[in-house]
Amino acid sequence: MKNKIIKIIKWYLMIHMAISSLLLVDYALFVKESTKITWKGRGYPVTKMILLGPLNILYSK
Repeated sequence: MKNKIIKIIKWYLMIHMAISSLLLVDYALFVKESTKITWKGRGYPVTKMILLGPLNILYSK
């Protein structure tokens, strides 16, 4: 059971980091702000966007 939970968490983090890096690349190319990269125009810093990506997706709908 413990190994299953660890596997789920590991896969979640891998998928989440892949999605976050894609979002980061998209906004680095299209937004082009010098101080910080915003996500959905709400002014989140890059680290918050990467760490809280799934929560931001849930709250934006």
